[in-house]
Amino acid sequence: MLVVILDRHPPFDGRIERHMGTVRGHGLNCFRIRFRITEHVVHHEEKLCEELRFFVPKLKDSRLVNLIVGAFALFPSLSFRIFKMESLLSQSDGQKILVHVHDAELLPFARFVQRACENDAFIVYDRHEVFEHAGGLYGFVAAVFEKLYRKKVAGVVAHTHLYESANKSRFPNADVVAVPNFPLTNEYDHDRILDKIEKFDQDSEIVLSYVGSLNYRYDRDIFLVLEVFRSALEHNKRVKTVIAGATGSDSLLSEFSEMREKYGERFEYRGYVSRREVKKIVEGTHISFLLVKPDSKLWAETSANKVYECLLAGSVFINRCALDIDTSPECILDYERESSDEEIVQDVIELLDDTERMRRLMGQAYELGKKYRYEDVEHRYIQLYEELFKGSEE
Repeated sequence: MLVVILDRHPPFDGRIERHMGTVRGHGLNCFRIRFRITEHVVHHEEKLCEELRFFVPKLKDSRLVNLIVGAFALFPSLSFRIFKMESLLSQSDGQKILVHVHDAELLPFARFVQRACENDAFIVYDRHEVFEHAGGLYGFVAAVFEKLYRKKVAGVVAHTHLYESANKSRFPNADVVAVPNFPLTNEYDHDRILDKIEKFDQDSEIVLSYVGSLNYRYDRDIFLVLEVFRSALEHNKRVKTVIAGATGSDSLLSEFSEMREKYGERFEYRGYVSRREVKKIVEGTHISFLLVKPDSKLWAETSANKVYECLLAGSVFINRCALDIDTSPECILDYERESSDEEIVQDVIELLDDTERMRRLMGQAYELGKKYRYEDVEHRYIQLYEELFKGSEE
């Protein structure tokens, strides 16, 4: 079997990286077609499988570019030459082909690849988000492509079991499975994490970090994260703050520059970071954040990978978002839409002043994080593939 992966993500997107590892780990061939955003170029990146790369211009909204890319699927012969599909077909060598697409706006291109394979291929759609709850261009583009290609999709991978039935209704011809965004536990330095927890005392450095989307126009409350960081930096000289993620926002970059100038090395903006760097950051973090704006249309229950890996890394988690896990453990400070920014800031400040509580909650977070292992759910990808091909032979 040849699994063709279509995506527009940076090189080390956690979900895609884990997916490719599963494909290779089960002895299946893997070929990736990646539409890379030029602002996410990482030097010396690892090539995880045979792939074609197409560089997309750096625009304010890369989805506009993908809209154009998807339109090429309407012209198969032209697309065949432009996108060098001979390279893909030479890899197939008579194998069964499965096209696994990770972005809604690339569904037309998945259909084109399927046609190039003379329809002897299945399309599986990895649905990373709950797009029906999203507004603006983000939700509109996804809704259009999902509607157009809903009957061509043979399999859907949901990011949480809570939306399996909804996805089945949305894609009537598809088999649906849920593969949550759990981390690969053996990739983390557990000795370093335990050492961080056990040696934490009243003289220890306290690292607050946020790693993830910086698209504050959509749903992330980045400015509240910065407000928490400022208050913490002012309140406690042992605090160090780290924020990482790609952004083209001049206003946000200006905020980062001002904080760097004021707080020096105690404030770091890392920009886009690889998966290896993400792991190093969270392993050294004491308090992590996922804050969604209260007025965001996307308040759906989600399976955010950063939640699980931060817990596994022994980090107290500050959350204002609807998660698909039990948020009652004390190590998750969970807030509702109605919770005020002031309440969140004050709770973090109080936590910084309580060394014993900090150490206890970090230990609790680590134990909780060990329960959410990608190793326990990755087989669902392969089961879905086998069911699709088994059904076609009956």
